[in-house]
Amino acid sequence: MIGVSVILFLNLILTLKNMATIDDLNSKVDNLQSALTAEQAKIADAIQALEKTNSDLQAALASAATPEQLQAVSAKIDGVISNLNSTPLA
Repeated sequence: MIGVSVILFLNLILTLKNMATIDDLNSKVDNLQSALTAEQAKIADAIQALEKTNSDLQAALASAATPEQLQAVSAKIDGVISNLNSTPLA
């Protein structure tokens, strides 16, 4: 009978230890999700700001630019896009 009690006790200890590990993992997953959500919000804000800047630039250029000026700005934008595309998302 004592042998069965010891086995049950050890089984209970292992179960409690695994539960603590699962709780730790769940906490880490929750923290990761929070960090991911915050980063996604920052990215969405940055995209929105870029879209606004692009729209403002298009409006300004359409009303006051020569074809040569438009081509020069277009080349600069292509450079910025190329730079942005080559930047790793860390």
